[in-house]
Amino acid sequence: MDLEAVLEVYAGGRKFIREIDGGSSHASQNTSIAHFGLANYAIADSVSVIWLGGAKQTVKHIRANSFLKIIEGGNTQLLTEFHSAICADDSFYAGGAYQTTQGIYRDTNSVALNIDSIAITHLTVNPIPHTLHYNEICQGDSFLYNGISYYNDTTRQDTSVSSQGCDSIVIFTLHLTPISCDLRKSENLRRRQFLCKRKLASNFRHVLRYNSRCTLQQDYSH
Repeated sequence: MDLEAVLEVYAGGRKFIREIDGGSSHASQNTSIAHFGLANYAIADSVSVIWLGGAKQTVKHIRANSFLKIIEGGNTQLLTEFHSAICADDSFYAGGAYQTTQGIYRDTNSVALNIDSIAITHLTVNPIPHTLHYNEICQGDSFLYNGISYYNDTTRQDTSVSSQGCDSIVIFTLHLTPISCDLRKSENLRRRQFLCKRKLASNFRHVLRYNSRCTLQQDYSH
């Protein structure tokens, strides 16, 4: 492969040079890609290729982190890669249309004579997270959610913003478990017993015994 060229890059008053050759031994080939580190310079003032035959091609005002594909006697392609992310319910213009699916898209525009700008967009689509909060309470109890007390079967949906900047759907469900008649009687009995005990606890001379109706039997054994 007969490929020899000298590349010159000017940036911030400095000149950078690379030489490209086709290969240095039998059945071998060197890379045709030359990498230039511009340090803190954001733009290269010019990029020139001097071909083996003496012809020179120059492209001006090239941003850092760009990829140039220069063809001798042909068009120069300026390739720039972008990484973009959207939420699942949004769209992004790339590849000549509004995109809603993840993928790689290319846009080509002619920016000057014999120079094409190719934008390569790596598009990521972030899903909308759904969070389910399921809770159960017994009859007569309440559940506090977002500053509101709930007493019955309830389902509500709220929207917040996730760490990726997308809407996050939070579904809150509350199920009320009813108490059977026998259990309610048992609960009421225990409450009556508690009130009776609290009322008479100060009388230390009484030995208290309770039956199922919470009636007080006194034993004056003092």
